[in-house]
Amino acid sequence: ASRVVAQSGASVRVAVEPIKHTSLPEMQAALQTATQLHAGCSVHAEDTGDHVLVGSSELYLDVVLHAIRARLCGKRHPLRLTDPYVAFSETVAAAPRGMLRTATNEHGVSIAVVAAPASREVTAAFDSGAMSMAMPRAALERRLEREFGWDLLEASGLAACGPDPHHGPSFLIDDTLGDGGPAASSGVTPDVMSAIAAGFRAAVKRGPLCGEVVRGVKIYLVSVSLGGDDDGAAPVAVTRQVLNSVSTLARQVVKAALLSAAPRLLEPHLAVDVITRPTHAKAVEEVLRRRRGGVAAHVRLAATQLCRLQCVVPVVDSFGLDTELRTKVSEELLATSSLSHWSLVPGDPMDDSAVLLPLQAASGTQLARDFMLKTRRRKGLPDAVAVV
Repeated sequence: ASRVVAQSGASVRVAVEPIKHTSLPEMQAALQTATQLHAGCSVHAEDTGDHVLVGSSELYLDVVLHAIRARLCGKRHPLRLTDPYVAFSETVAAAPRGMLRTATNEHGVSIAVVAAPASREVTAAFDSGAMSMAMPRAALERRLEREFGWDLLEASGLAACGPDPHHGPSFLIDDTLGDGGPAASSGVTPDVMSAIAAGFRAAVKRGPLCGEVVRGVKIYLVSVSLGGDDDGAAPVAVTRQVLNSVSTLARQVVKAALLSAAPRLLEPHLAVDVITRPTHAKAVEEVLRRRRGGVAAHVRLAATQLCRLQCVVPVVDSFGLDTELRTKVSEELLATSSLSHWSLVPGDPMDDSAVLLPLQAASGTQLARDFMLKTRRRKGLPDAVAVV
């Protein structure tokens, strides 16, 4: 027998829409019911208006969609589905090389930030829930210093994480140096800092490359000015309108900083545990090699004629993996999978010189550019990347 057991880690998506427009309320109710019945499944709406079902793997979504179509919607409310696709993430690969400053014309507000990579360890700690902004502040700063090598100024200046306010995999660090240290720069009141944090979370929720979550990035807030620096003018009054403009400005300057720090794409990888006969190990390795995967460990199971292959394969290349494996080994395997880690997609997504031929699969350093353009086109975004 062969089956794949999908576990935690939502990285595969399917867009769903009703064939009959009058069936939209029934479809929305069915999707909400499915998220309550199936742990690890969620639904969100894209900017295009599509309803997107998010799950951990292709087979997991097959189970959820079967329940929706067979039991929740039925034949009276048929649905149209897209092919499954992968949720990528964005990050940066370069150390800080400069400072970006942006000012609003109507209020004279300026914000300067620098983007830099964060370590994989601290990103994984926040992403998994081992670390949280809800922890006692002293304990949080102590762990950042001792376990992840942050210096005292960085740890004490951690102002927010995002896009999730408690467990986000990107970090806003207040590096302003006013008379009172971090967070004491001229005009940086708690309301202003909250507005900057809101803009930061909006920027890392939908990154500049293809509107995906930004992971593993530190955003250093270098300076904030609300006017009245050198020209003798008084700082602007902090009104609701000014705070909204500060949030918008922070979002724009964070995205600009991300684009200036060698932006890269991240893709999720599955850890696939295959139990089969040793004679089938070579066939499994060949299948994984064609899918940019491989076998990390080969272990014989004691007192049996079986072996365990611990494999890794990119999620984007895992579609149809179970079927191909069963075909190769005549159903004599058991495979379980779970989200393993995120890794850089080969190539530079901003490289205009990458040659992408129509109806031909990209490979090597072309992959990052290919993934970015296809994701942007699917979302209705122009090919040219710009800060909006």
